Parts: sequence; structure tokens; C-alpha cells
Amino acid sequence: MEDFVKLKLTERQLLELIDTFAGSKDYIALMVLPGLIPPAVFRMGRKTVRTTVSDAMKTFINLKPVGWWSTFRQQTRPYPYTLVLGGEERCSQAFTVPSGPALEHDRVVQAVHVCFKCLLVFDINFPKQCFSAWLFLKKGLSMEWGRGDWG
Repeated sequence: MEDFVKLKLTERQLLELIDTFAGSKDYIALMVLPGLIPPAVFRMGRKTVRTTVSDAMKTFINLKPVGWWSTFRQQTRPYPYTLVLGGEERCSQAFTVPSGPALEHDRVVQAVHVCFKCLLVFDINFPKQCFSAWLFLKKGLSMEWGRGDWG
């Protein structure tokens, strides 16, 4: 997926590339969102830290291969996150992982939406690595809440 962001394509080439993934446009759009928005810069003690694009993408949507489920239960994070099992082109399963059992969803958009709601309802700060992507969703999609669910 990082290669997709790093490529310098013309607009026509990019549209042709996107059309090849017609069935999973929303999935790919969410995967590259942290790469399109500049990562946040934050302080840790006296040091200023800039998150890499790959770290931001991994923190926003954790992409794992399909057979990874057995080691999944042992890992924890201090914040809710979205877990996707599958490849970069196609998602086979999407989960939201609050601090307990994983919640399975039909689509990645629904998993990201539930994760976003968990962060807001539980009053958890957005993860620093992908803060810009979550802030974009908060500001850009807050006007859509009155019209119903965006997932």
C-alpha cells in the first residue's frame, strides 16, 4: 500500500488504477488516508517526534494476513483500533477492537466508524501516530452525523 502512495502518477493513470479496484474503493481510500494527510508532530519529553507514514497507516488500520487470528488475542493496545484481515487489495474480515473482544463488521468503513465512535464516546485521545487522519474524519464528517450513519 505504501507503494501506491509513493508513486508519482498522472491524474489519468491514477483514475485507471483506481478503476481496477472498483469493488474496494472505500477500503483503499481508508488505507491511504493517513498517507495523504501529513503525519502529526508531537513532543515526547524534550524531543520532537514526527511519525512516519507507514507507522500512521499501521496505527489507523492494522492490516494482517488472514491466518493471523491465533496470535491476535494476546496483543493489546491502550486505545480502540481497526483490524483488517486480508491483503492490500481486498479485505476478508474487518474488526473493531475496543479493549476487549473484537467486534466483526461487514465492511472496513463500518469498522472505522465504530472505532471512531469508541474514541469519542470513551473520551480517549486520538492516537498520536494517526492523529491527523482521525481529526480529518472528525472535522470532515461531523456535519454528516445529522443525516444518518456514514458506514
